[in-house]
Amino acid sequence: MRFLGLVGSLLGLSLAVNHAKAYENSIIDKPAEVKPARLMLGPNDVSILFPIDSSLPVGTSGSLGELLSQDAFKQVLELAGKSKIDTMGPISFDFHAPAKSRENWHVLGFRFDPCFPSIANCATAHLRLIVQPKVADSFLDYTLHLVYGLPLEKRAEFVSSLTALKAESPVPTDGPLGIHPGMSASKEFSSHVHALITSAVGQKNMIGAAFMGIQDSARNEPIQDPWIFFAAAMKDSKLQTITIPDTGNSHFQGVGGFANSFPRAKLETPSVQKFLRSVGGLHRPDFDRAKGLQAGVDEIFMIENPLLVSQPGTDCVSCHASTSIRVRLANGVAGADPRVLESQFRFVSKAGVSVEPENPFYLAGQRQAEGEANGTETYVLRNFGYFQRTPQIAQRTLNETATVVEYVRANLM
Repeated sequence: MRFLGLVGSLLGLSLAVNHAKAYENSIIDKPAEVKPARLMLGPNDVSILFPIDSSLPVGTSGSLGELLSQDAFKQVLELAGKSKIDTMGPISFDFHAPAKSRENWHVLGFRFDPCFPSIANCATAHLRLIVQPKVADSFLDYTLHLVYGLPLEKRAEFVSSLTALKAESPVPTDGPLGIHPGMSASKEFSSHVHALITSAVGQKNMIGAAFMGIQDSARNEPIQDPWIFFAAAMKDSKLQTITIPDTGNSHFQGVGGFANSFPRAKLETPSVQKFLRSVGGLHRPDFDRAKGLQAGVDEIFMIENPLLVSQPGTDCVSCHASTSIRVRLANGVAGADPRVLESQFRFVSKAGVSVEPENPFYLAGQRQAEGEANGTETYVLRNFGYFQRTPQIAQRTLNETATVVEYVRANLM
């Protein structure tokens, strides 16, 4: 087309040889217009992890109300207090004192999901906030995922806002998922991120919440470090717990004894239990190590692959425990690199979007202490957030983010 345009300009020039201005303004003398390259959203643009010093109080108000109202916050505390997990014995869940005050809960992450429940079944869109209680400059072991609705017809407009935000960043945001580069570089830019969030989400479009937390360690409970998980839908301004997928009629899930030895952990979840049964006999002389190990690894990779297992198709504990378990397994049988365990079910981005964290020690289950060069394995069950001061990103989150980037680039930009 450009060649034809050039031919047309030359023909026009030959017909107007007596007009000097036409010659001066012709395509021959004019340099070709250079159009700026179109910005393409990447992992850090659709899954935003805040620096610790740029977190946003969850009581902040915007055009749609407070991000989390005081009433809704109290409902979360009440639901957690009603936790009942029969296989783990009686649990009267309680919070560390600072976590009982909404003023200590801060937004430290944001995620955009343009297709829920899955890319193949795109019924609605979600905006999500990741919220944890913050004391001084460290986060406690509780997390709330707040979910807000976004009509499908509003997705392109929101993607335009994310693209404009990317253009404003003082530093490039491309690259693997980690702490957002622009927010790390500029407090002013962080305020722009906060402004976008408070303009898009609030109590008026909140549709649900999910909670995970660890029992107050000062209490004497029958199971060591019991974690609880539950999800709730907002109905008539009230949060009501919903049945957790793949658990029958359970509204709560738990993890106990995880810090001692994961094969002996009491994980009330069919998927992870299947994995544990597969690898649980690793130390028995008669155990088929290769067959058992591969079966367990396959199960974990399927849990981590959003194209094989949708969010509504897996339970809370399987989703949150899979990466930590795989990391510990890899460190025990295959050296220090959790990526060496392979499976035909491993997620691979068709568009080449990175599914590695910006820092290898951000991978859930890995941890690097401040001032130390080497990492240690942990039992962190956090998919996207902070373990105290250390960022943690599960493989499931990395894979989901890649699918979002692929979809947005192909359909909404």
